[in-house]
Amino acid sequence: MRAGRDDAKLNEGLDRFTQAAMQRGADLELHAYASGRHGFDVFDDTPRSRELLLRTLDFVRESTVSR
Repeated sequence: MRAGRDDAKLNEGLDRFTQAAMQRGADLELHAYASGRHGFDVFDDTPRSRELLLRTLDFVRESTVSR
């Protein structure tokens, strides 16, 4: 998750990581929350924060279930 109101250096690092992972063909899903702040998934109980948190949990479940 990329919080738009997060620290610029943190987001720059996330952007570099995302680009490198995509270049290597990683199974990656990135969601941008333009109005989100650092920790929005913990501090901001909004429909969008809940949606993103649930999608993250789904991704972890889908990625770790033995096939």
